[in-house]
Amino acid sequence: MLRLELSLEPGRVYRPKDFAGQARNPTVVLERLVHEGKLERLGHGLYHCPREGRFGPRPPDDDALLRAFLSGRGYVQSGPAYWNALRLGTTGLAAMPLVYNAVRSGALKVGRRTFEFRRVRFPSKPTREWYVIDLLNHASEAGVAAEDLVEPLANALASSSFDRSTFLSALMEFGTRSTKKLIRERLREVRA
Repeated sequence: MLRLELSLEPGRVYRPKDFAGQARNPTVVLERLVHEGKLERLGHGLYHCPREGRFGPRPPDDDALLRAFLSGRGYVQSGPAYWNALRLGTTGLAAMPLVYNAVRSGALKVGRRTFEFRRVRFPSKPTREWYVIDLLNHASEAGVAAEDLVEPLANALASSSFDRSTFLSALMEFGTRSTKKLIRERLREVRA
């Protein structure tokens, strides 16, 4: 048992399979560690080793939580927080972060956080230009009309805030029909 306790990493989120090689019945071991206060049960087979902060134990960060929940499968976080950072005029707030993945769909509480999981295609390494396309595809969720984003986007492309070729590649690969049509009709600057 000593070996298990030494391997606990503050801030990490564990699943029973993480202890499969170290214990015959990992769930019993995890429950014992919860009872001893070394781990916190989050639900969905997840356990968190809390880090101490200035004001007590800190919750797990979203990446640690999602990585464990999705068992290491790829995902991308998106939503208003990411879209607002593009500086195209959106100021939306998210009730729950969007998580694009290849496994789950729907709103689900993981630990103390609720995420909106969507099974959609997404890049393995999202660029700022991909987030622009994602914003245009989901403009209504950002509280803005896609047409209202065209002028700020044209200005940003003209000032090289976004790479034109990366933007066009993301548009071709991830843009919806309506997003492609909007760009084709309203944004002459990005036509090939």
